[in-house]
Amino acid sequence: MSLAQAPHKGENGLAGPALVCGLIAVIGSFFLFLHLLTVLCAFPAVLCGLFGWRRAKRVHSGRGKSLWGAGLGVAGVLMTLTMYVDTGDDSVPAVTENAVTQNAVTQNAVTQNAVTQNAVTENSAAVTR
Repeated sequence: MSLAQAPHKGENGLAGPALVCGLIAVIGSFFLFLHLLTVLCAFPAVLCGLFGWRRAKRVHSGRGKSLWGAGLGVAGVLMTLTMYVDTGDDSVPAVTENAVTQNAVTQNAVTQNAVTQNAVTENSAAVTR
């Protein structure tokens, strides 16, 4: 008996992989360094889930696993996209505001330095007269 045998009639060989890939997709969406893995697991989860759901109608097995796998795959992709949108929108204005503030501080320091130099020049001119 080989481990690589085709599923018997009454078994759904696509339901298990759909569920596993869907779980990996959802868990991976919480970590930025796993987003590529999330996307690579989410699409097979959706495909295996949908084909497994069709197959479950014939073999009467694995319907719940297939639907959960497809749903988790879709949820993983949506959560990953949400993470990218959230981090992108929040970080860009903060960087821009920080740069504007630093620029204003620099301009203020330059203006104060120029005023100080002017005062020193006028004071030294008054002393030499």
